[in-house]
Amino acid sequence: MHLLRGVIQHYDWGTTSFIPELIGDTPTTKPCAELWFGTHPLAPSAVFTSQTWSPLADLTGELDVLVKVLSAQTPLSLQVHPSAQQARAGFLRETELHTDPLQRCYQDQNEKSELLIALTRFEALCGFAPVKNSVALLRSLGCDIEAEILQKDGIASYLSWAYSCTQPVVMTNAPSWLNNLAQMYPNDLSLRVAPLLNYVVLDVGEAIALGAGNLHAYLGGSGIEVMTSSDNVVRAGFTRKHVAVQELLSIVDTQVLADPVQMPQRVGAALQYQSPSSSFGVQVLEIDGVVTIDPEPVHRILLCVDGSTDELTRGSAGVILPRESLKLHGNARIFVCAASR
Repeated sequence: MHLLRGVIQHYDWGTTSFIPELIGDTPTTKPCAELWFGTHPLAPSAVFTSQTWSPLADLTGELDVLVKVLSAQTPLSLQVHPSAQQARAGFLRETELHTDPLQRCYQDQNEKSELLIALTRFEALCGFAPVKNSVALLRSLGCDIEAEILQKDGIASYLSWAYSCTQPVVMTNAPSWLNNLAQMYPNDLSLRVAPLLNYVVLDVGEAIALGAGNLHAYLGGSGIEVMTSSDNVVRAGFTRKHVAVQELLSIVDTQVLADPVQMPQRVGAALQYQSPSSSFGVQVLEIDGVVTIDPEPVHRILLCVDGSTDELTRGSAGVILPRESLKLHGNARIFVCAASR
């Protein structure tokens, strides 16, 4: 195994303390939103080999998995991510049009699927709730017109109407999560859409899988985010960044997601999560003594989130190369994130 050095992203929605405390740094007033481990060109990791730090891609080539620690103080945008086919088409289209970098939705040609695993209490909106539940919530908010349109026309037609309606959004008796969004973005048309989504509160270890087209927004908390190595984001609202509503409507998955929260299943000595993509897999090792990680034909990124071993301490990460094994001694909780190659 080779040790990794991640890159912190200082987005303004991040917390100031979780990531610094995880890696043993002193918190400052600067937000630390994400800590990236991978080869993505926006924030490539360094790897320790031959007694020096060098780009991870020099050792592994480009990896198709990206591992992040994410810590949100305030909500992130309402967004979807594309499939591989949608990403290729969108990237080529925006490139041919010479789209301003700040206006681009497609930064690369890769699909973007994600698995978010909570390290603290974590709030999110994830996928569409059953229509009858959303209709009931809209009626409780005093949004009778919205409820009638959703009940009569269904989710897809409702979305088109909601983003073309020029009337202000008026709600009463909103739950705290929705009231918070309304206070931050009082004129955002996505306020009509948020009540259609599953509001979930994850406990530590619970996860949500976000496949291509899943409409979602992280509202607050800290977790591990494992994904395909992509930065493609199509936003609809709750942000001051570029939004592309029509593009989002063209790729969003409007199927109901009745049960968005998952727990890992025990497979041998590991806890296995169900990945939304064939490009990566995620396990958790709960080490109390000695554990051997057997060889596999793929690269694996390891991230220790609690405790320590002889190789990794809390907040540290490493990479195992294909066909390498590793024996760990100690007491720790370690995420093992496997690429597809």
